[in-house]
Amino acid sequence: MRGLIYAGLLVLLLLLSILSAYYFQNTRFQQERITAENKEFQEMTRMIEHEVLLASSYLTYFSQSSLAQSVLQDHDPEAQQHLTDLMLKFISAEERFSQIRLLDSTGQEVIRINHRPDDSPLVVPESQLQDKSDRDYFRETSKLAPGQIYTSPFDLNIEHDKIERPLKPVIRFAMPIHNE
Repeated sequence: MRGLIYAGLLVLLLLLSILSAYYFQNTRFQQERITAENKEFQEMTRMIEHEVLLASSYLTYFSQSSLAQSVLQDHDPEAQQHLTDLMLKFISAEERFSQIRLLDSTGQEVIRINHRPDDSPLVVPESQLQDKSDRDYFRETSKLAPGQIYTSPFDLNIEHDKIERPLKPVIRFAMPIHNE
């Protein structure tokens, strides 16, 4: 009988040791996973901040461009061609952007350049330029002071009042262009 009690205690002690080892190992694994996830989250945050900063610097450059002012204020066709060429070079070099556009004060596109599915840029012909005055990003950007930047929430791209297929999630960045 005593042997059975000792055997039972030995099994219980062994079971407690195994459960203890499992608990500590599991706790350590969870801590390592949390640490790795935090590191990954910090890296993703850093990458997003970098992309926003990059977009902001490009927007600032274009919004302060005398070419953009000449196109919008003076309707100068030569300035428009130069600005279109500059935007075309920009979007060719920066494949992360799917579109770049210049809107006038009424929300009408003046210049738009798209990346095609093969990633080559396309200057959209004047006959295909769209009125974007009803879009949130235009209305919100119109309210901004000089130097402020509008950043949209994640959204799906809409072309000709329909959600683009295949689905294309986007974040829009916009900045108003002010004259003196």
